[in-house]
Amino acid sequence: MKSFPRRLLLLFAGITGCAACASALTIVVEYKPWGVPDARRQEYDETIAAWDRRDALRERFENAARPIVATGPVRHSAGLQDPKTTSDHQFEIRNEGTQPLKLEVRFTSSDCEAALGNAGLDKTGLDRAVVASGEATRLNVSWTNADEPGDFEHTVVVRTSDPLQEELEFLVSGTIKADLAVPASVVFPESDPAHRTDLNFLVYSQTWDEFEIVDAKSDLEIFDWHAAPADLSDADVDGLHATCVWRVRLWTTAMEYGRYSGNVTLSVRRGDSPAVVRSVAVKGRVRPPIIFHSPQLHMADGLDLGTLFAGEEHQFHVLVRLRGDIARKIEVLDIRPAELKATLTPQSQPGNYRLTLTIPKDCPMTIFNVPEKHGYVEVGDPGDEHFSSWFPVKGAVVPRPVGQ
Repeated sequence: MKSFPRRLLLLFAGITGCAACASALTIVVEYKPWGVPDARRQEYDETIAAWDRRDALRERFENAARPIVATGPVRHSAGLQDPKTTSDHQFEIRNEGTQPLKLEVRFTSSDCEAALGNAGLDKTGLDRAVVASGEATRLNVSWTNADEPGDFEHTVVVRTSDPLQEELEFLVSGTIKADLAVPASVVFPESDPAHRTDLNFLVYSQTWDEFEIVDAKSDLEIFDWHAAPADLSDADVDGLHATCVWRVRLWTTAMEYGRYSGNVTLSVRRGDSPAVVRSVAVKGRVRPPIIFHSPQLHMADGLDLGTLFAGEEHQFHVLVRLRGDIARKIEVLDIRPAELKATLTPQSQPGNYRLTLTIPKDCPMTIFNVPEKHGYVEVGDPGDEHFSSWFPVKGAVVPRPVGQ
C-alpha cells in the first residue's frame, strides 16, 4: 500500500477510536451533585426541574399582560372553640394584574375530604370565581368542630389562573375545648422503701361551670387520695382556659425497691348527671435501701473480679451505704459462690459500712463468669425482708499454670 493512502486510513481509524471512547465515557460518566446522597437524588432532580419550570414561566409571563393574584394573611388561628359548634372565617384574594383572575376551590387536607359536615369544612367557597382587574373577592371557610377535645387544622387550596402562582393554600387552626381534662398518666417522685410518697395534679373543664370528684380507687396495694376545688387564679391554672378546676392528691407506699405501676380511677359528677369515670395511669420508682460504691463496680455487670489464681488470697473492697433508716443493723445475708467470703465493718459515718470480699488462699477452682452462672453478694437487715440489696459478682479462680 502506498504511503499516503495508508496514512489516511490510520488517521480515519484514530478518529473513529477517539469518537468511540468519547461515546463510552459519555455513557458511563454521570454528573452527581456534591452533597446529595443517592437516596435523595430523585427529590433533588424534581426540585431542580420545578425551579427550571418556574424560571421559564417567569421569563415568559413576568412582563406580559396577565392576572396577578395577591392575598391578605393565609393563616387564621381560631383559638379556643366549643365542641360541636360551627365557625367561619373569610380570606381576601385580590387581582392586581391587567387580566381577569379565575379561581377554583378544591380541598386537600384529609380532614376536609373526610368530613364536610360533622367535623370538618362545610359551605366553603368563593364570593366570585372570576375577579376583574383591581378588584377582590372573599374565600369563605366554614367548619364544624368535632366532639372530642384537641387541636384541629383545616386546609383549603385554591387554583388560580395566574401562571406564576397557580395555587394558593389557606389554613384555619384552633383547639376544641375539653368538657373534662384528666391527665393520661402521672409519676410519683422517687422514694425509699416503706416511705410514703405523694403527687398532685389538676382535673379541669373548659366548658362546665361546676363539677366534683366524688371517688377515687386504685389497684395499688397502699393508696389514699384527696380532692378539692382549686382557685382559678392559681399560677398553675393560668393558661388552661378553665371554667372549673379540682386539685387531686394521691399517696402511696411501696415496700420493695424497683419500679411499680398501676391505675387510679376517678369518678366525676356534674350536678345530678351520672358520674363520669376517668382512668389515670400511675407509676413510680423506689430507690434501693442499700447502695454500693466501688471503682470496680459496674452499674449493670456488678463486680468483675477477673481471672484469679488459686493458692493466693485476694481481697476486694466495696463501700456500703444505707439510705433512709441509717440506724439499722445490717449484715451479709448470702454470698455465691459459697467459696467466697464477705465481711461488713461499720465506718465512722453512721449508715456506712466497708464490705470486704475475700477469695481465700485455699479456694478451689471456681468459675462464675458465664451468663448462666454469676455470683452475687446480698446485704440487708435479717429481720426485714424488704430492707436488702445485692450486686452481681463474676470471675474465675483457676490453678496457676505449671512453670509460673
